[in-house]
Amino acid sequence: MRQPRVRPGPPLNLEEAKAREIELRLKWHDLRYDRDEMRARGEEPSERSLARLDGAYRRYSAAMKVRAGFQQVERNTEWKQRVEAARPKPEPKARPPEKSKKEVRLAEARAAHKARADASRARERERFGLQSDRRTAAGQREFEIGRRNNQLARWLGYDRLFHLRASDHTPARTQAAEIFDAAWDAAHGGQIRSPRIGERVDTGGRPTQHYGIPIGAELMAQITRMTSFEEREVLHRRICERISFEGIARELCRGEREVGVMYRDALEIIARGLGLGRRADQRSAIQA
Repeated sequence: MRQPRVRPGPPLNLEEAKAREIELRLKWHDLRYDRDEMRARGEEPSERSLARLDGAYRRYSAAMKVRAGFQQVERNTEWKQRVEAARPKPEPKARPPEKSKKEVRLAEARAAHKARADASRARERERFGLQSDRRTAAGQREFEIGRRNNQLARWLGYDRLFHLRASDHTPARTQAAEIFDAAWDAAHGGQIRSPRIGERVDTGGRPTQHYGIPIGAELMAQITRMTSFEEREVLHRRICERISFEGIARELCRGEREVGVMYRDALEIIARGLGLGRRADQRSAIQA
């Protein structure tokens, strides 16, 4: 009994595809050679032999496409490997040095001290109905809480708005802070909502003077020419709204110390531009 012919399965890789293509090409070449030999003898090949030749060519064409597909996949894989090899490898992250027991104790002591200070600050502010949550703008405002008989909550003085170093506080810079506050109120009076606690904004339009300098929209325009937008934002947040340096730094995505330096330098620019230091020297000479 004749055994049925088993057809080979599809190739699984490029080598099998190449072998299959060579096999089908040889079969097609053999059938074509037989056809050409019959025509050379003057015989016409039968329809069955022509159909076999046509089928062999179609199978050979399909095998070429399969082999080309495997080659394309291999080229893509090789290209990806080259790209991965050429891509710079990230450097391994260095492990932070382990803290000593002394550093750990100091960090815990600082955290405990900050927690006690925040709790004391919250109790004092709650007595006056002030927001104590530092995550809010109202909680970031700084006030001077009265002690003993003077039970009042009021704005910090202009001389207490500087950051850390006492040497940053000079009379000319303090005067510049006061002049900026008055100039901002004169230029934007009635346009911006005032905080609950603070000096009342004079929106009457009457010209006033601070340290011999007329206060008005023209002065604010002069300050605008002398300072950048970010510096004016720091000045407004700190002087007009009494926001802490921590809150301003969080808004500007900067360091707290960097914001303090920016505040000091902006006031120095305004003081020099308005000649506040020279005016104070002139008054001292006249009084002497």
